[in-house]
Amino acid sequence: MKGVAAYAAVQRKTFDPMQFEHDALLRAAYEIEATADAHFAEHIAALQRNMELWNTFASDCAETGNGLPPELRANIISLAIWVTNHTRKVIGDQAPVAPLCDINRTVATGLNNALAKRREMQEQALSQRPISVG
Repeated sequence: MKGVAAYAAVQRKTFDPMQFEHDALLRAAYEIEATADAHFAEHIAALQRNMELWNTFASDCAETGNGLPPELRANIISLAIWVTNHTRKVIGDQAPVAPLCDINRTVATGLNNALAKRREMQEQALSQRPISVG
């Protein structure tokens, strides 16, 4: 059991919510597209999971302890509302599915850019630290 506990401890230390959100958005877009020609129930399930993902983002942004800037939080909540409304139209065959995937990919790209910038800043900070000998 010690190995499992050690693995869990490392996983907690290396878990990055921004990376998780990036991956979840891309996975949801992939599932929506992959099920478009599949059985209707599978496609609806993929659309539902995407809507739930966005509702989770909105709920998190509505929390008072959320550290994101208020304008960004409001934008995410607005996107979540749009995703819910558009998903309902897609299910009713009144709108194309592509914009849902486009939104996911656009936000994932922004998250990826933010992750890259953060890594760059961390590397710069590490490279500027004095090395102590001895």
